[in-house]
Amino acid sequence: MWNEAHQILNQAAERIRRGVIDFLPGLLALVLVLALTFLVAWIVRAMVRRSLRGIDFDRRASQWGFPALAEWSPSKSPTQLMASISFWTVLLMGALAGVSALDAKLTNMLAMRLLSYFPNVLAALLILVVG
Repeated sequence: MWNEAHQILNQAAERIRRGVIDFLPGLLALVLVLALTFLVAWIVRAMVRRSLRGIDFDRRASQWGFPALAEWSPSKSPTQLMASISFWTVLLMGALAGVSALDAKLTNMLAMRLLSYFPNVLAALLILVVG
């Protein structure tokens, strides 16, 4: 009886060990993707901020009739708001890509569905800005 219990515990430990070994590469990929995404998001935020300041976006936004846009941002600057939105968008997209690296079926399906919807959101924002 003790032999059977010992054998069952050994089999369970082996399954857990195999599961952890199979999970570690996905976890490492998630960490690397998140680190790279954070760096890219930081660069995008700096580029957006510099570009919008170059065209004097704060003044133009108030001229175009968007004075309330400044109230949404903690620093009362539409440029900062747009830079933060771009940062968090890139970070969210990277997090979704990183989660799909874990190779879990449900998270992978969710990430792929959200990533495929992203071009539609960008097109809608472009139409809103141009219109």
